[in-house]
Amino acid sequence: MTGPAIVLVKGLSGSGKSTRVYLFLSWLESIGEKFTPYTAVIDGKQKEIGIYCESFNLIAFGKFYEKGGVKRWQGLDSVTGKLGSANNLCALLRDISSQGINVLMEGSGMTASWRYRPHYLSQNLGFSNILHLRYCYEPDQLDVYQGRIELRSGKPNSGQAMWGKRHTFENDWQVAEKEAIDVNAAGGNVVILYHPYDSSIEDCGEHILDYFGFREYCENFREYCEKNKDYIEKNSFENLKK
Repeated sequence: MTGPAIVLVKGLSGSGKSTRVYLFLSWLESIGEKFTPYTAVIDGKQKEIGIYCESFNLIAFGKFYEKGGVKRWQGLDSVTGKLGSANNLCALLRDISSQGINVLMEGSGMTASWRYRPHYLSQNLGFSNILHLRYCYEPDQLDVYQGRIELRSGKPNSGQAMWGKRHTFENDWQVAEKEAIDVNAAGGNVVILYHPYDSSIEDCGEHILDYFGFREYCENFREYCEKNKDYIEKNSFENLKK
C-alpha cells in the first residue's frame, strides 16, 4: 500500500463501534504497543484530540476514559468540540495525510457526511487508501436498538431521532459504494464493508489488521477477544453504576 490510509468506523449509536475499536486498541496495548497523546493546533490553540501508535504510524481520534473501574473508548464524537468545525477537521486530515500518517476515526456523527466518503477523501484530503466499515440494524430492529441504547445509558430510549437517520445513512452507504468503484478505478485502494450490529466483536480489528498487511496477527487478536468477551457486560450501565 502506497500512501497514508484512513479507517472509518461508521454506524448508528449502539451498534458496537466504540466497543470494537476499544478491543482493537486495548489488544495493541496488550502486545506491548505504546500510545502517545496526539495534539494539534486548532484555532490557534494546542489541543489533545487523539492518540498515536508508532508501529502503525496511526492517529486514532478520541480518548480512553474510565468509569466504574472499566476502561472505555470514545471516538470522534468526544473531540468534535475541540475541533470546532468540520472544516477544521478536514484541514487537519489534509495536513496529516501530507505527512504520510494513517488515521482511525469512529463515530456516528460522521456517518452521513459527504466529507468522509471516497471522492472527497481522495480528491481533497489526500486519502486514496480507505477502509470503510459500517455497523447498523435492520428496519425491523427498532426494539433491539432501543434496548441496546438503554443498556448503554441506563435510560429508556423512547425517541427515534438517531433511528430516524437510518434511511439517510443507508443512502450515504449506497453513494459511498459507487464512489469506491471510481476511486479504485483511478488507482485507489478502497475497501467498503457493511456489517449488522451483532456481527462478531473481533471483525473490526481483523479488517484493520488485514488491510494494513498484518493478517498473521488475526488469530492472536481473536484469542484476545475471546478472553475478553465479557467486556460488553462489564461496559453496561447496570455494571458501571455499581
